[in-house]
Order: sequence, then C-alpha cells, then structure tokens
Amino acid sequence: MRDRLSSLRVTAVRMKFADIEEIIGRELPPSARKYPAWWGNNDQGGKRHSVAWLHAGWHAEDLALEMEEVSFIRKSKPTAPVIFSAAIQTTLSAEWVVAGKVTLSQERVLTFPEAPSEAGIYRFRFLGREGHRCYIGESAHLRRRFGFYRRPGSTQATNLRINALMIEHLSDGGSIEVDTITEIGALKQSASDREASLSDKAVRRLFEQAAIVTDDGTEIESLNR
Repeated sequence: MRDRLSSLRVTAVRMKFADIEEIIGRELPPSARKYPAWWGNNDQGGKRHSVAWLHAGWHAEDLALEMEEVSFIRKSKPTAPVIFSAAIQTTLSAEWVVAGKVTLSQERVLTFPEAPSEAGIYRFRFLGREGHRCYIGESAHLRRRFGFYRRPGSTQATNLRINALMIEHLSDGGSIEVDTITEIGALKQSASDREASLSDKAVRRLFEQAAIVTDDGTEIESLNR
C-alpha cells in the first residue's frame, strides 16, 4: 500500500475496499468493515496498516463504511525508504534438536522418526565406518517432506536420490540420525533485532545455507553438492 500511494502523482484518491485488497494481495480484516477507528491516522498500538499510508505521506479521510470506500489525501512528502542496504551484517541463531534415527525394514522400506507438521530445517547424518556424510534441507512441512523421502514419486529426482542413498547406507551397516530446527532466534542486523519465522521460505533458505556452510567446515562430507 505504501508503494502504491508513494507512486501516485495526485493529491487525493478515492478507493474501494476491494481496490485496496487487490493492492495488498489479501482481504482486509473484518474490523476494517465494522469500525471507523481502524482507519484512524495514527501509528500507535502496532497499526501497521496506517503506518503504511502515513509513512507515504497520506491520511485516510471521508470514510464510508456502508459504501466500503475511503479517500486518501496527500499531507506531506513521503519518508524516503531505505531500499538497499550498504552492507550485510546479519547474525543467525538456532540449535539442532535430535529427532531420532532412520531405520530400514526387511522389505527395504525406510521409517523416519516422528516429525512436526510445521516448517523447519532438517539434517540427515550418515554415520559409518568409512566416514560421515550429511544432507541438509528445508521444508514448509517437515512430516510431509520425510514422507516424500520414504516413498518418492517417479519424477522426484532429489527424493529418489536420497532414498537410494539411505537404503544403501543402512544396508551396509551404517546408521542415519535426524536433527531438526523449528525454532530460531531473531535475525540480528547491525544494531537491531528483527523477528523472523521459518514459515517464511526466504528465512528457511537463509538458515539452510548457513547450516550447509557450517557443516562443510567439519569432517563431515556434504551430500548437498
């Protein structure tokens, strides 16, 4: 919403609620259609929606709830946003939690330890007499992802590869231990902390790559290459 208002060259614009929903890519909350206070021009109490138009230099006015319309009036020049950072200074914090072991049945079917139905990072540690290897990945649903490794589809190349490696390793007397990460600390950027969630794929990829780099610095051979 901030970007759209900042790009306008007019001093006033009338919008339907449906127009706003199209701009932000989601539905407005029910309170936006019930309470005029939702459209108040203040940035207190975590009102991120009003912060968006206020920082763009606009005020919401002439609200018509029954018509589902509102006007935005330009009040000042928008605050210049910081689009590109000058440096990368990010600190990540997370700890692996041991989930259990992968086992192989007599029918050569893999069994995985119990995994949560939530987003996270996972690590398979292949432990054997000839050395240790690991595979690290990320998923929006850990339990479902482990199911794909257990019974990969015919077109799932990576799942087929890991499935075959696991069966071969366990058949040769090795063991496979599983670790997961479902909770992370805040992303520390310069002098400030920013809340982050593994439900965000970009955050998962960030932690996944950090974990791969970290384990590459050990004696474990990475299977992610």
